[in-house]
Amino acid sequence: MKPIKYVKVNKYNKDTNQGIDADSNYIYDLQSCSGVRNTITVYDWEGHYLYKVYIPVYYEIESLFHAGDSFYAGFYRSYTRVYYEKRYRTAYKTKYKTKKVYKTKKVKWKKVKGKWKYKYKKYK
Repeated sequence: MKPIKYVKVNKYNKDTNQGIDADSNYIYDLQSCSGVRNTITVYDWEGHYLYKVYIPVYYEIESLFHAGDSFYAGFYRSYTRVYYEKRYRTAYKTKYKTKKVYKTKKVKWKKVKGKWKYKYKKYK
């Protein structure tokens, strides 16, 4: 397989690069920031930055591909398990017990004044 062209793009943030897709007009660079947000940075074929698209999904973006005019993204669904330590006193000493809680943290997205905002919500 021979490369068609090498294009150097600038990195505008500290997000992790997850993948890349391209069509005849643009290069799409996928980036994820610690499960908080996903970004698609768009460049032209000369490597000039054009714009960013923010995807309001808590899950980590892994892949992007297109078929015609439609784009499809693959996400990795992960949760943060919550554990806590419980103390209780017996007749002689204090004991510690670690208890597993089956609650997970999810992000709830909603649009406020034209911008996407999120907050953590706990589910069982």
